[in-house]
Amino acid sequence: MEPPPSAPSRRCGWGFDGRIVSTDAERLSAGLYLADAFRVVPRAKDPAFYPAVLRLIEDEHIGIIFPTSGFDIYEFARHKRDLEAMGVVVAMSDADAMATCENKWQFYLKTQGVFPCPKPAVTPKPGTGFPVL
Repeated sequence: MEPPPSAPSRRCGWGFDGRIVSTDAERLSAGLYLADAFRVVPRAKDPAFYPAVLRLIEDEHIGIIFPTSGFDIYEFARHKRDLEAMGVVVAMSDADAMATCENKWQFYLKTQGVFPCPKPAVTPKPGTGFPVL
């Protein structure tokens, strides 16, 4: 579906020579109507989500994906290598990096000595000072 000529890529003045295509599972999502084109897709946990994304990539000649929702980032991370093999840039971390960042203990171990970070407490003891991660 084509929104009006006032879509962001046409009026932003960036000299962007492409189209912005947005997706959402909800037809009433405001973000759909701010793009040059949009597609309503199944929710990210629905098995039909990824096949719908593949059809969209083919139909709209998508070259880069910027996941912006906490709901779809894991699906894009799971399929990042496959998408990149198709020539689609997925502008996000891979699944392993996301899993590390979600796990406070693993994040601490991975970044220890890289920058100051309070030691996380797997099981905080009574009287443990703050901050406790």
